[in-house]
Amino acid sequence: MVQLADFIFRFAHRRLIWCLVACYGVGALWPSVGIWIRQTELPVFHGMSPSLLSLMLGLLLFNAGLGLEHEHLAHLKHRWPVLVAALAAGILLPLAYLLGLSSLLGFAEGTTRRPLLLGIAVIAAMPTAGSSTAWSQNADGNMAMSLGLVLFSTLLSPLVAFGMLHLLTGAVAAQGGRQTIGFASQMAAVFLTLWVIVPALFGIVVRRLLGAARTQKLKQHVKLVNLINLLLLNYSNASLALPPLIERPDWSLLATAVLAALGLAIVSFGAVVPISRLFREGRPERASLYFGLGMRNNGAGLVLVATLLPEPEIVLLPIILYNLIQHFGAGIVDRYLLETVEERPLINSQGDPTDRNRAR
Repeated sequence: MVQLADFIFRFAHRRLIWCLVACYGVGALWPSVGIWIRQTELPVFHGMSPSLLSLMLGLLLFNAGLGLEHEHLAHLKHRWPVLVAALAAGILLPLAYLLGLSSLLGFAEGTTRRPLLLGIAVIAAMPTAGSSTAWSQNADGNMAMSLGLVLFSTLLSPLVAFGMLHLLTGAVAAQGGRQTIGFASQMAAVFLTLWVIVPALFGIVVRRLLGAARTQKLKQHVKLVNLINLLLLNYSNASLALPPLIERPDWSLLATAVLAALGLAIVSFGAVVPISRLFREGRPERASLYFGLGMRNNGAGLVLVATLLPEPEIVLLPIILYNLIQHFGAGIVDRYLLETVEERPLINSQGDPTDRNRAR
């Protein structure tokens, strides 16, 4: 059974980009199941019916906590400058991009573009995506670094979201939601706590109860579940984003939204290069940094916008597009950038030099 899970995972993982393309194509042409996933609520708890999407997100974070190795956690105590630098880059660089984009698009005058800018601001304000831990886990990244980015960025997210949205107060007011910023930020904080922080901590506790040996036996099954979960999440998001674009295309608006979201993705993923070179990080840490900085919790962003604005369609467009772009970008990173091992010695997770083959 373990060998079968390992074979399926390796087969799909080597073709991950094409699997993502297939998910987008199926979502565009046959969106009904994806819409059902988004709309389904399950009576899991007494008096509570969380959405299937929330449970899928929680499963990703539970698996991330389950895969957290104590050696990595101990190593993270000595690598806090890297974590702080990554968290700062994840806030400041998108902020700089947002300010530059607002000037480029003529924020003060272009009322039709204000909703797009507000959508980019929401993306920039969101913490690291929970799905980044699954990408990192599947790429044998440093799970302590991945979870650290998710947990600390989530703890900071209410303050960051409040500040980012207030930078675009005019756009928020134009969309009719100026007075609800604080409430929406609180709603996002509750959502992130329930479906990001709590499942990750629960996974860590379960790992402690099971022990390292038993958890190691489950590793390939966990990776396969993560992969299937990721593909289903991408299919569901594509089902929401792509059919309306095909049925009622607004090419000017769509091109602007794609370029804006793509630019933010390039800035976010690109921030890893100077950080990894400055701190001489090895492959496991670089993998976690790429996915942690490049991927945003757009599910929380969608909840935030739906709560914040009465007519959120245009604001949602860049958020949905960024969600598609970030997973495609993660697939490119996983397939190409992480397979390119530099000629110089790398630093492994214990801080010791290692050769090229071991770095893989």
